[in-house]
Amino acid sequence: PGRGGTCRLSLDTGAHSLMATRLVHASIMLVLCRSALGGALGTSSCGAVVRSSRVAMVATPSQRGHSTTSNPPAPSSTTERHETLHRALPPVATPFARQPTLEDRRSIEERQLRHPASDLAAVPAQCQCPYGFPQAILLRPVGKNKPVSGLIRLTCPHLVAAVDEFEAEGGVASMNRELVGGARGPEWQEALQGINDAHRQLRRALTSEAEAERVKERFGEAGAESFFNSGIAGMSPTKLDDVKCLHAQLADSLLRGRDNNKIGSAVEEELRARGVDIGGNGCCYEQCDYNRAETKDTWSYVPIKNKQKLRTRNARRSQEKEKERAARRRRGPEAASSAAKQDPGEGEV
Repeated sequence: PGRGGTCRLSLDTGAHSLMATRLVHASIMLVLCRSALGGALGTSSCGAVVRSSRVAMVATPSQRGHSTTSNPPAPSSTTERHETLHRALPPVATPFARQPTLEDRRSIEERQLRHPASDLAAVPAQCQCPYGFPQAILLRPVGKNKPVSGLIRLTCPHLVAAVDEFEAEGGVASMNRELVGGARGPEWQEALQGINDAHRQLRRALTSEAEAERVKERFGEAGAESFFNSGIAGMSPTKLDDVKCLHAQLADSLLRGRDNNKIGSAVEEELRARGVDIGGNGCCYEQCDYNRAETKDTWSYVPIKNKQKLRTRNARRSQEKEKERAARRRRGPEAASSAAKQDPGEGEV
């Protein structure tokens, strides 16, 4: 052993020199092979090879080298805008949630939501995704822009797609019928009351005194009190005849645990009955892995309720109108003047 724990070989002339050189070469090749492989290779059900070269994204947070309880590394200059990343979680959230790592944040913002999540507070401490990506997130009630009524959001594209389909086929109505007049109605109503109470407690615990004052300035005393007392997805805490949003119920179940949200657990059971694997479909990791380049063949899903869809459509309409105006200008002043009389402008769209 040499300095710093390194191993030095004395390379003499003749046979000893040749043997030592071959030993060094063999050691280097072994290290390179292990580094390249990084583990086993797996084949997904869609025929894609899941390479362990992205093991940092496939492994659990502790396997990636990040503690599930300690704070994530200090942000680089590109992430300084996320002050909430380093705010400690309140004790009420620590049993089921952990602070997001920078890898979690990149996956959530760049691939799952496709927009910044400055209000991101936590991700589930236990994850059912075999690739290690967050399936749900906990948001801080008061962000930089405005208060957020919903604390929980489902982010897994695979599960969002499944719940979108279930809701489109009447999932909310069917579960409301069970909630109001079904055999599990009394049990579900009691569970819904507990869910709303838990979200009211979480909302207050995640809000600083300064943020609470901002809410009062925005909504007034009565409005602020109503905001902080609201339940899951911002619903009235006394409204026990509506499950409201199946995405939020499932996300809450994934985050706080199935025993803490029987309605979300029932949504999960319904999805399994419909043939949905809560852990993924073998291809869904392609969207969540920000290290993987997206192509036309990449699996991806745009949520029905995602505002990004609306923003994209509005941007496309604006571009089309601008092209039309440019074409009119090229045709001459008379054509542009005639078209202006027919075009009401952006303000009336």
